[in-house]
Amino acid sequence: MGRFVLGIEDSDALTELQSRVLVISGENTSEEAVEAWRFLREYVTAITAAARNRPADGGLVSALVRGRVAGRPVTKQEQVGTLMIIVLGGLGTTADAISTIVVRLTDDPALEARLRDPAWVDRDLNELFRHDSPVQWVGRTVTRPVELSGVPLRPW
Repeated sequence: MGRFVLGIEDSDALTELQSRVLVISGENTSEEAVEAWRFLREYVTAITAAARNRPADGGLVSALVRGRVAGRPVTKQEQVGTLMIIVLGGLGTTADAISTIVVRLTDDPALEARLRDPAWVDRDLNELFRHDSPVQWVGRTVTRPVELSGVPLRPW
């Protein structure tokens, strides 16, 4: 994701964000993963807040913070959640999907010939995504105390 999309000018910041996303996308349930989720939420919260305080610039975040759904403004919570999904998709699942496809191609050399056919995208790409989806689970955030299957859950 480039500077235009998220306003990230510092390559070290992008590298840090990438490393946190890799922890999240690695099916890690440790305290490190909890901290990575917290970092991601705080990071995108800051990006959306900064975009709200700047004039519209035609970028994705600028459009998100000024957007409307069914005639109402997009809430701050919706802005943050949407941007978290975009970051995870751009930095996590895309890399995971490409890696998985490469592994599949090396495991089955017959697929290489199919890859060389220009029609492979329509014929095979969706099937590769379906068979080896980069998204195996989705995290949820508790926003208020709730009980799920007899287990009490509390917000962070």
